[in-house]
Amino acid sequence: MIWSGDHFYLIVINQKAKKVEIIDNLSLPEGITYDDKYKTFAERTFEAWTIFCEQEGHPLRKAQISAYEIVLLEMPWKNRTNKTDCGVYAMRHMETYKGNQTWNCGFKNTDEDKDFICKLRMRYGTEILLSVLNKRHELTYLALKRANQVE
Repeated sequence: MIWSGDHFYLIVINQKAKKVEIIDNLSLPEGITYDDKYKTFAERTFEAWTIFCEQEGHPLRKAQISAYEIVLLEMPWKNRTNKTDCGVYAMRHMETYKGNQTWNCGFKNTDEDKDFICKLRMRYGTEILLSVLNKRHELTYLALKRANQVE
């Protein structure tokens, strides 16, 4: 996941398709090119991945990855209007993207997305708060239990 200028999006190294895929819910604004928005982060991600592969003894080598095509995935739910829920979009993309060029993650680019995003935000928040990886999950669970007790 990339965080750039208060915006989250994904860069996926798809070994099966031999592509570096950029998944962003925001379409490019008029006058902004792919290179303007993504090139530096794609190159940094690529470099970090090749270092990781070398350190971990992964069979994928820098020469192989450097031949990968970098593509910006087109998705029917891309828009320029929702600039506040990019984290929810990125999490949903991570959750549902399996390397296929077309997939349905539930967004429709309609007013229905507002309710869907609200439900996803609640679900992701609950999962984070109650996760055993959250060092305070027991306190959170007890607080929720107390708040839901009926006297």
